[in-house]
Amino acid sequence: MMVYFDTNVLIYAFSKNIDNIKQRDISIKLVEEGIKNNTLVTSELLMCEFAFISNKIDEEKSSIDNNLEFLSTFMCSTHSSINQRVVEILKETSLYKSSFGF
Repeated sequence: MMVYFDTNVLIYAFSKNIDNIKQRDISIKLVEEGIKNNTLVTSELLMCEFAFISNKIDEEKSSIDNNLEFLSTFMCSTHSSINQRVVEILKETSLYKSSFGF
């Protein structure tokens, strides 16, 4: 069985700028179990949401890029070239910027 987490689980598990330590601990445990059991799966949409929210909470671009690269190894799709291109586009263009706060 594959496990697809809500974006918030990944934000709490991978981000430094979080507001709830208890939620972070739970999220880390869930992600670690998914990795250990080889059941964690991500998608192109999740990658975009993760990058957008990470940027919104002021994560460093290098951290966002590193996390995207790591999470992309769990992408489940029939076209691995599309998966890789999504990560490249997000990293190269920073398309995950928000219109709020400008």
